[in-house]
Amino acid sequence: MTERGRVILTISSLAIIVVLGLLVAWVTFGLLQSSAQADVRGYKLSGAIAAFAFTAGLLISSFFNVYRLLTADQLKEYAKRIEELQAKLIRGAPCPPGYAIDLDEKHKLVFARPGSWQPQEGILYQYVEQAKPNDPIKANFNVVYRDVTVELGDKFDPAQAFDVDELYESALDTVAAKIPGAMTKEYITVDGFKSVKYINTYPLPQDKSVNLRQSGVMTFIPRMKALYVFTCTDDEKDYLASSAVFNTVIASIRFL
Repeated sequence: MTERGRVILTISSLAIIVVLGLLVAWVTFGLLQSSAQADVRGYKLSGAIAAFAFTAGLLISSFFNVYRLLTADQLKEYAKRIEELQAKLIRGAPCPPGYAIDLDEKHKLVFARPGSWQPQEGILYQYVEQAKPNDPIKANFNVVYRDVTVELGDKFDPAQAFDVDELYESALDTVAAKIPGAMTKEYITVDGFKSVKYINTYPLPQDKSVNLRQSGVMTFIPRMKALYVFTCTDDEKDYLASSAVFNTVIASIRFL
């Protein structure tokens, strides 16, 4: 039942209660000449007024019992509708063959990832590719959630326009400082939000003869006051194939 329907039901029911109460009072005391007394919250009522109070009270109690049942059914309908909308959103996210959809309600995120990747402990999400023969490193995909209100402190003022470019530059500088290498940068769009993508190439610490390549995408979501960082890392030789997987994952992302 809609909100308008509930209002109409309430008004109509109260009108009917008043009419029935008056009718009972008239029939009982106008035609049958009956007598009655009632004590309502310390007030002594008698005659037709007592009959009206008793009848109206009984009908109102019955009405609210029925109304509670209708409201409970409505809440169930709302919950069902929410589940349908969530399912519709999941179905709307691109999911190529061999991929699986992950839904994170807490962080308002939907994305597809390769079905063969196994979840790891640690960050918000971390998946590792199955091992291949003579492969120096397993391709991995990570999702990091960063609350900018904590990270920037007094620099973040939700009441003013936020310079997302400055946030991206600061985040990219942090990556470059932690993992020195040859880095390229570009702006892209993820689910309609301006984002930044980087590719960083650097030597494997344990074996300088092997170069690693990390592709990362950063997306700031104003309503969440959060920076999402998606990264994919593989050795330079296998990066071309891994980049296709990473780009497919990025294209599947939806923010709830």
